[in-house]
Amino acid sequence: MILGPWGIFFGASFLLLHHLPNYVDGQIARHHGRASIQGAVLDRWNHFLVETAAFPCSGLYLENG
Repeated sequence: MILGPWGIFFGASFLLLHHLPNYVDGQIARHHGRASIQGAVLDRWNHFLVETAAFPCSGLYLENG
């Protein structure tokens, strides 16, 4: 996000590319009956890490912007 408008575009694109396959993956696993506790835990940790990293990046952009 520090890269200006293009940084915002790429950052938003990467966030979308994270959430879309993650959503589709969960739907496919549930459809085929292959959902597991380990998959649910990994999914929650993945969301935690990505969403936690988004806020400091936004703060850095606002501070430097």
